[in-house]
Amino acid sequence: MGRKTEDAEAGLHDQTQLLPKRQVIFVFMIMSLALLVCFIDQNGIGVLLPDIARDLNATSSISWAGTSALIANTVFQVLYGRLSDLFGRKSVLVSALVLLSLSDLACSLSVNATMLYIFRGLAGVANGGITSLTMMIVSDIVTLQERGKYQGILGAMVGLGNALGPLIASGFALHTTWRGLFYLLAPLIMLTVVASQLYLPSNMPKLNLKEIVAKIDFLGLFFGAAAVILLLIPISSGGHAGTPWNSPEVIAMFVVGAICLFAFLLAEWKWARLPMVPLSMFKKASVAAMLAQSFLLGASYYGYLYFMPLYYQNVRGKSPLSSLPPRLASVANSTFAAPDLSVYSPADQVAIKSAYAAASRAVFIWCVPLVGICFILSAFIKDHGLQRKEDIEVATPHAEGDGTPRRSIEDVEKAGVPESEGGRDAAKKTGDVGEEHAVNKPDHSERASIGSEKSGKSEHSRPT
Repeated sequence: MGRKTEDAEAGLHDQTQLLPKRQVIFVFMIMSLALLVCFIDQNGIGVLLPDIARDLNATSSISWAGTSALIANTVFQVLYGRLSDLFGRKSVLVSALVLLSLSDLACSLSVNATMLYIFRGLAGVANGGITSLTMMIVSDIVTLQERGKYQGILGAMVGLGNALGPLIASGFALHTTWRGLFYLLAPLIMLTVVASQLYLPSNMPKLNLKEIVAKIDFLGLFFGAAAVILLLIPISSGGHAGTPWNSPEVIAMFVVGAICLFAFLLAEWKWARLPMVPLSMFKKASVAAMLAQSFLLGASYYGYLYFMPLYYQNVRGKSPLSSLPPRLASVANSTFAAPDLSVYSPADQVAIKSAYAAASRAVFIWCVPLVGICFILSAFIKDHGLQRKEDIEVATPHAEGDGTPRRSIEDVEKAGVPESEGGRDAAKKTGDVGEEHAVNKPDHSERASIGSEKSGKSEHSRPT
């Protein structure tokens, strides 16, 4: 990390704001609700894909309902971190929640597949912000020692959203319409917006918009977004009837996407004053390993999320509720009509099921080595305790260049600062902490002059 980047990082406002226990619990209730609706929105649509494809005549392109959201999520999730550094966590989180509410409302009113894909992409932008910002707010309002406990609470909300999303979506698909899921989520998210605006803490000072905009890494944002979009689109659509892997469109997008990726890395390394992705963080083996795990586990997770419902409904002939995980199988005890395949000939039914089974089987097998690699990467993750390095450096005395030990804050407060020249020299050797204490104390030369004046007065008043 260059000097300019270090100075820019140091100039960011510290949003740490440790809260009392009661207020922490209330804030976590809001964060939990935000994560819950976020993951209901993300996971519910997987069960609805067959119904949406039939209703909007999008059987050949329905995968874009998920792909558009994932691309947008990937592009903007990194940007949310920098935007929250510049504009404040609360403002950016509320903006993401408003965007999600309006996007879900628009999805419920979609009249064609293109309209649905566009607003699912906007929902992906919002979901990426909500997921990352809730975890950032955790680090701001609780201590490092308590962070694991509270992140576990948010993790439970993620699991609950994963379970409730398919369940609620299946109920709407079977008894009303797939649009009902979005009708439900839009006002529920807006309630979360109101609660977040009223009760989330914020200590951001008044912002200078011109200075803030100057710090945004627009070059990195452009090349990063272009790289992700141009690489993910051919990965998603390549190999289909209209876009084989050797088609000029697919090859061109791969080439231009690779060039944009190189330009993004170069911009983050050389030109960005406040980079979206500081490349210096990859120098730490633990951080690099955890980022690789997130990538591989995400690939496995979303593969299961979107292919499991298609497999059970189109291959196994199950109802939407029956495609839930085994732990929720008890909710499917009622009788539901299976999808009607009678319009196809027996040979066509077998061919369709075989095709879906082969595709799903390939996805499931592909996920196995990904999870295995994640397990191996755990060996590179080291635990360095629950105290920050900078806190340890402040609390622990260090020797200066001349071998004189530097005193900690506690030593300075206990011993006090002597009013002699030697005391001034010792105060200087206490480092930055000593300098901060010395600023708040009067100058010793002033004390000496005041003392001499007092002694002069006392001598004149003393009887001869």
